[in-house]
Amino acid sequence: MIKSVRNVFILSCLLLISMVTYSAVKTPSEVTFDGEVYKQAFQDGDGVKTNRVTEYLKKGENLNTYVKIVAIWEYPGVTDVKAFAGDLIKTHKQNYPSLGRSIIVKDDGSEAQVDYIIAEGDITEFNIFRLIKRDGHVVAYQYVYRNYSALNTSDNTKWWNNLKQNKNKWAELMTQVNYVK
Repeated sequence: MIKSVRNVFILSCLLLISMVTYSAVKTPSEVTFDGEVYKQAFQDGDGVKTNRVTEYLKKGENLNTYVKIVAIWEYPGVTDVKAFAGDLIKTHKQNYPSLGRSIIVKDDGSEAQVDYIIAEGDITEFNIFRLIKRDGHVVAYQYVYRNYSALNTSDNTKWWNNLKQNKNKWAELMTQVNYVK
């Protein structure tokens, strides 16, 4: 009797461990977006009990001065893609009421795309997200295009022109992004 109880306990522990191990999505060591290769530069969180972010940079860039970054966010406690997308937009609207944003949600609520611009000092960012549900929770793919130029400079004008030229292409590419299976 004691032996069978111990065996059931051991099997239960192994099952629990395997469930925890497989509930976090597997993130790759490198990703490609818009024909450019990004290698993993940072990861925080476990994707099981806490949110996890994995950030990817192009060769020669760092987390303090990047121009482009790709990230995979995992939210194990969040299951509603549509509500999460709405919360992103609501938060952006509160923090940056005069800056642009958009949201597109599939009719069935299984996927969404959100983009917005943020500005803090001389840093301006265009952010675009593809939100999907994987392994029972929300996973967000993010692409950021950042500018460090002060307003009314030629570098700032170049950045805005490049954003206008590429925004629709990046939105289309984002619908195809699927870094985790």
